[in-house]
Order: sequence, then C-alpha cells, then structure tokens
Amino acid sequence: MFSALFALAIAFGTTDQRAAQIVNVATSTAAKHDAHAWFPSERDDDRARYRVAALLIVWAFYESSFDPAVTGDGGKACGLMQVHPRKGGPTCEQMRRSAWVAMDEGARVIDESVRRCGSLRSGLGAYATGYCGGARKLVERLPLGYLTPLANGDRKSTRLNSSHTDISRIPS
Repeated sequence: MFSALFALAIAFGTTDQRAAQIVNVATSTAAKHDAHAWFPSERDDDRARYRVAALLIVWAFYESSFDPAVTGDGGKACGLMQVHPRKGGPTCEQMRRSAWVAMDEGARVIDESVRRCGSLRSGLGAYATGYCGGARKLVERLPLGYLTPLANGDRKSTRLNSSHTDISRIPS
C-alpha cells in the first residue's frame, strides 16, 4: 500500500521526503476514520483504508499543493487541508505547524460531510463549498490516480488527464 500511495504523492511533483511524510500522515489518518462510510461498496477493510488514504493525498494536493503554510478563503482556511478552524478544534497555527493535525481535521470534516450529505461525492462538494453537492464539476473530475505535469515542465502546475481514474467512476 505504501509504495502505491508514495507513487501517487510523487506524481504531484513533490520531493521523496515530503511524499513519504504525506503518505505516513494519510495512512495514519485513514486508519482512524470509518473508511466504509466513505466507500460503502468496498468490502475489504485494507482496500477501503487505502482508498481513503489516496483520497486524502489527492485532496491535500488540491487544497494546498502539500504546502502547510498556505491560507485561503480570505485567511480563514489553513493548513494542508485548508480547513476553517472550529470552536474546540485545532487552530490555524496548529494546522500550519502539523500535517498530522491538519489532515486529521480535514478527514473529520470529510467524515462529517459524507454523513450529512449521504455520499462521498456530495460530501466532498460540501467540503469545498459549504453545501451538499457543491463544486460538482470539480468533484467529478477529481483524480484518484494522478495528475499529469504540464508539458512546460512546471512540476507545481498540473492539469487533469482524462485517462486517469476519476472519482465519478468510484462507487459511493
């Protein structure tokens, strides 16, 4: 499982060291959450956790390009997963300093959104926009395989490749 997730993180153009850290954080976080709530058709526990970890890696790249110092939404969203701090939860500073804290909080928000919205796709839309089913085009195109670097060699810039496995083909 580690090697496939490592290859996924590397495909986004990150360093080996950063990819290993992201994979460790994602697999640890996936083990703490109910993977079957995200992927109810998945019967195998290990496979379900792998899919959650892969999704967390893809989502972290989408939200922050693996940069924990990034802030968004007018400074309200922060950390690897671009989460809005909540009362009683981790602060922006805590999420900026710790990929573990940020990814766990992001997974908690996804968990909550999936349960509230009834499906993974709808829950990811809520994560992105605040309402169930939001960001439909983004969520349908979200890759679980890889992003292809642009031809100009800019490893930070990416475009979606229609030949990859996308979330719209995953049973939810």
